[in-house]
Amino acid sequence: MICQNWRLKQFKESLSDDNAWNHQLRLAIFQQYQPLSIFSQLFSGILSGGQILGALKNPSYEFPARAWFSGLCSLIPACFLVLLRQRRILRRSAEEVRIKYSLSASSASSIPENLKKGDVITFGRYPQTAEGFSQRLFWQALDTCGNDVLLITVMGIDCLKYHHEYQEITWEECDLRKWLNDDFVYRAFSDREYDMIKDTLVKNEYNPESHTPGGNDTLDRVFLLSIAEARRYFKDNAARIMKPTDYAVDRGIQCDSKTGGSPWWLRSPGEDVDYAAHMYTDGEIAIEGSYVPVRDCGVRPAIWITVPRRKAALSESRKESSDEFAISL
Repeated sequence: MICQNWRLKQFKESLSDDNAWNHQLRLAIFQQYQPLSIFSQLFSGILSGGQILGALKNPSYEFPARAWFSGLCSLIPACFLVLLRQRRILRRSAEEVRIKYSLSASSASSIPENLKKGDVITFGRYPQTAEGFSQRLFWQALDTCGNDVLLITVMGIDCLKYHHEYQEITWEECDLRKWLNDDFVYRAFSDREYDMIKDTLVKNEYNPESHTPGGNDTLDRVFLLSIAEARRYFKDNAARIMKPTDYAVDRGIQCDSKTGGSPWWLRSPGEDVDYAAHMYTDGEIAIEGSYVPVRDCGVRPAIWITVPRRKAALSESRKESSDEFAISL
């Protein structure tokens, strides 16, 4: 009771001090223009309202109109700025979508025709910052066949389980394959980029040491490398070291303090049917693998794309134009 009387006395004294109220009002108006003070203003407005209601519980207390004015000056602008901030977030999201499709279209048309093994290009977008903002994806060319190029992401783009529970599983039925071909492929690529990605017949071979069966072959647009492919396309362990994006780190991927590398899944089975092979942080292949529900391994998607030949497309366009001109004559 004594404490409550003391608080009420202090509150009355602050309300009776004109200079203090003027200072608080000027401070509130100044803080309205500070981007980081939105929530503090909202909190102070709510706190002022709570103090007003608390003071009104005392019937003998004559509450000055100045307190009402100060409370409104703190609360109303704060609410307005919160709404304004939400509007800016929506505008930024819309701008990100616009940039995604405009840049995706331009990048698809700017892929060089003479891609060689080891070349790095940008293709598609995916969250890469800790805050989850999408940026251009970098891909490394692993192999070429005519106009077709095999690409793999330069960095580990996410941290996911091979499968959600501990059970016997193959690449054909695992969660990670479904995510790559039912979620990632539509999220990361524009329509034009999606059309450039080929359906690939993926060979799911036995584990080379334990001879664990790899299951049926699959037809995928997006897939992971196998043990054999990881050996074929990377010359040594150092070339196989994968560094993760900030987004993958925020999602829980394991990071080695010495190499800066992280483990990443392969599609091949491990030493048993409930294991999946992966890469160690130092680039060595973990042929024995790990349990499929392990959470700290990264994802490094691979795709085959067809690079359109601009000269052929231009000659075809000229041929169609000449045909139309002949018909018009």
